[in-house]
Amino acid sequence: MSELLWSRIGAQCDATIGVDTAGTGLFDGGINACLTDMIRFGSLFLRDGVSLTGQQVVPEGWIADTLDGGPDSREAFAASPDDTRMPGGMYRNQVWFPYPGRNVVLCQGMCGQMIYVNRAAEVVAAKLSTQPDSQDPQTLFDTLRAFDAVAHELAGIAS
Repeated sequence: MSELLWSRIGAQCDATIGVDTAGTGLFDGGINACLTDMIRFGSLFLRDGVSLTGQQVVPEGWIADTLDGGPDSREAFAASPDDTRMPGGMYRNQVWFPYPGRNVVLCQGMCGQMIYVNRAAEVVAAKLSTQPDSQDPQTLFDTLRAFDAVAHELAGIAS
């Protein structure tokens, strides 16, 4: 991750990754990064995989696949037995889409951390936190509404 991603986004701080007993990275809730580097990572979704340093960090095709989803991504998401509270949304390649379309992208961490990307508004925001319930939907959607409102004000558009 350091060589292929972090060094190429222009990260200002080292990230840390929790590892298991074999030394394998726990990429499902084990990455810690500073706020500005979270923003740098999120900007990849605004720039088709190109970092703020001008380097192609992830393939444009991977970004497009993530944003488009699979042919049944939204249907499978809607058929989930869990209430996602994201009607018309989907999950693809470790990324959440809370609304129909490909405009708003969320990267969610444990206990409330979030990277928010509003592609139409060209806004990337991030939140660091430590909330007691790692999956609290009220806090998630309050945060999403706050980010949407900021994006709306900055761009003069609805999300």
